[in-house]
Formats: sequence, structure tokens, C-alpha cells
Amino acid sequence: MRILTYIPLLLLAVLVTSACTNDNPVSVPEIRDDPFPFVGTYTWTFEVPNYGTQVSTNVFAADSIVYDMSGPAYSTRYVIYRESYNEPEGRWVGHTGNDIYYVMFFKDRTEDQVTIYKHKCESRDEAYSFPIPAPDAEEDHGWNVYWHQP
Repeated sequence: MRILTYIPLLLLAVLVTSACTNDNPVSVPEIRDDPFPFVGTYTWTFEVPNYGTQVSTNVFAADSIVYDMSGPAYSTRYVIYRESYNEPEGRWVGHTGNDIYYVMFFKDRTEDQVTIYKHKCESRDEAYSFPIPAPDAEEDHGWNVYWHQP
């Protein structure tokens, strides 16, 4: 008779446990902080139709990137402070100090150049969950070859 008393409690425990189990967990990417292999100034020069030549410059340091865009179409300069770097993904995440996050991807590095994709994020979470762009991605100006400056 006592067993019959415990069966409803056991069923309730099973139902509560299964209701709390998430069958579709959200994938959280691993946040790594590998050493960042770039130091120095890298530039990408390109033409803007009807405006002229633009120069995009990244000055890489261990803890930050100073970004500068100059030319007749648009000019800006700001510092992005490093939060993490994931070497296997080539994913660098940083922020400007006022909750503006960027994710940058690096690939095809040689002694004098590197290919970079940069995306301005709506949040920190987006920076870590943003997928690695396809090789032919055109969003955010796509992948661009930056040349190391002496």
C-alpha cells in the first residue's frame, strides 16, 4: 500500500525533470584567448566609384587594434580593445569601450599580407556566435587583403 503512495510522487518527479530538460541546447562557442600573432600596420587600399581612393588601416597590438579609414568617401578612427582571440577559428573579438563590439576573422596569412573580414556587432553575444563568413561573402565589404607596412 505504501508503494502506491510513492508512485504519484515518483511520476511527478519524472515529469518535472523532463520538463526542465532542454532537448535543443543553444550552442555556445568556446571563448579562447590565444596569443594574437599580428603586430604592426596593415592596409587595404580600394577605389570608391565617383569618389576616389580609400585606405583602411589596422594597427595591431597585443591588446587592441587602432582602426583608421581615410579618403574622400568616408573617414573615421577608433580603438577596438581586444577581448579574445580564437586561433583555430581566426576569430578576434573586441569592443570600443562603449559596448560596440566587433568580430574580425583572419586567414591566409603570409609574411607580408593577411586576409581579414570585419563585422560590427549588435552585442557581445553576436560577436561570439557570428558564423565564420563564406569565402565569397560580400556582406561587410567581404574578405579583404591587408598588406603589412614596413
